[in-house]
Amino acid sequence: MVGLCHRPFAEFLAGFDGAGNVLFTVDGKNGAAAPSCNWAINGNTYPCATAGGGNVVGPNPSVVGHVPTYNGTAGTPLADNG
Repeated sequence: MVGLCHRPFAEFLAGFDGAGNVLFTVDGKNGAAAPSCNWAINGNTYPCATAGGGNVVGPNPSVVGHVPTYNGTAGTPLADNG
């Protein structure tokens, strides 16, 4: 789309990466700041995860078949609930 728009604008693209995974791209073009990213699901708005966002920390090693539960109110540490 080079040459079609000379003003700053935000771009949203949906496609696939080289491995066939879904890829969403949100970017600012022509000097525009990158816009924030939010998901609207059933009338509720949630921020998109960023690098490192949404990570949890749990016991090491993990055990197949055990259910993780939150260990506190911070939302990131997990406990092994067997």
